Amino acid sequence: MGSAIIGLHLHAATPLKSVLNVVLEVAGEEHAIELGSNAQQKNLTTVTAPAWFDRSQLTSFQSDQIRHALEQKNATNDKPTNKSYYLVLDFQDLKTMEEDSVPNCKGWKSKVVGYLYRIDRSSFNRRINRTNYPIFYVGTANFPLQVSSPIGYATTSNQLLKELIQKGFDGCLDSLQNQLDRYVEQAPILQKHPLRANIGKREDIRVDDRFLAYDYVYDAKTFQTKKVFRGIARATHSIVDNRDTLNTNGSTVFYQTYGSPLKLGDVLVKRMNSGYEWSLAKSSGGVGGWSARLDARLSRHVGIQSVYLFLEGGIDKQVQSYSYYYGRYHALYRIDGGLAKGLQLYRNLELRPYAGLGLESTTYGLDVSGIMSEYQFYGANLYLQVNRFLKVFGGYSRYTYKSFWSYFDQGSFGTSWTSYFRGRDTGTLSLGITVEL
Repeated sequence: MGSAIIGLHLHAATPLKSVLNVVLEVAGEEHAIELGSNAQQKNLTTVTAPAWFDRSQLTSFQSDQIRHALEQKNATNDKPTNKSYYLVLDFQDLKTMEEDSVPNCKGWKSKVVGYLYRIDRSSFNRRINRTNYPIFYVGTANFPLQVSSPIGYATTSNQLLKELIQKGFDGCLDSLQNQLDRYVEQAPILQKHPLRANIGKREDIRVDDRFLAYDYVYDAKTFQTKKVFRGIARATHSIVDNRDTLNTNGSTVFYQTYGSPLKLGDVLVKRMNSGYEWSLAKSSGGVGGWSARLDARLSRHVGIQSVYLFLEGGIDKQVQSYSYYYGRYHALYRIDGGLAKGLQLYRNLELRPYAGLGLESTTYGLDVSGIMSEYQFYGANLYLQVNRFLKVFGGYSRYTYKSFWSYFDQGSFGTSWTSYFRGRDTGTLSLGITVEL
């Protein structure tokens, strides 16, 4: 299908990140501008802006609301271009799932490239009609994107295309904000117990969004202000709805996860990470050996603080304690998954209980046939944050096994797994390290 290019004019009290649930039409709408597939985005010098708007007052890109917001701006003698930017979204190699030869699936696939420009504030023209404005290149973001649904679902192809554009818009802004300090959401700390700052849903703050805290210190020798890192904080579920510009009361509550005690005036700067954590651990006791685990933070999607989905794999070696093969060592492989819930005990200390289901297997005796057993487990890890990216932890867990069965003979032996490998249902202690990505 080729490439589709969409231009968006952005304006808000805090630059870039919109609180809108943006649903765009590909062409023909007042807010969408077709620049042409051969446009050299970095070399653009002017942009035609169809309308000015204050995103804090809108819930969707509707032309009547845009005009109303513009009239309010003009009435208050405020220049919209003071904090105005232009984002060009280039959906390269845009194709359907059918064109991409994906069976039993409908949807869209594309490489998204976003180009951000700043609009020259000195060239503001107060007419509502279309006007050309000088722009300056700021930065670029790019990533692959795919939105799909199984054939037979009620979702239409057009709805999936709108979702693709929305995700491209959000992804570009998140990436650009992490690249460019001056365009990220930030706010000073107004209260310490609990931490509070005047930032909220207008800036698209969600549960567990990550903020770095800085103190700005004046250096008398260089006559400059330098930025000193103080710690990391995350948003709780108590997020102020400040999308109505007439409502200036209220603030969002944060909790600190790392660093020195934050003080009044320290500035919280939004710095999102991937939300994934990789862990490597050595265990002893009932289930020993080495294990690797991936935790994915779900909080932003479910609205609950510190919720994780995890996958884990491990290997252990244990002596068989049953029948003819008594005393023979077996390599035991396991894979499992489950849910975890973090509890912030102190600014650098987190307790994370968890529970899940898994499968353990090994070869049996002298032949090549295998046996396996399902198991349930629960436990908790205590994490100490060492720096921005690294944690160390200790944990306790316990496993409950079912009777094992042969995956070659497809038959259950009716014998408990712990009859063959005694002690695996006793407590397990673990030590490990975790890296935040």
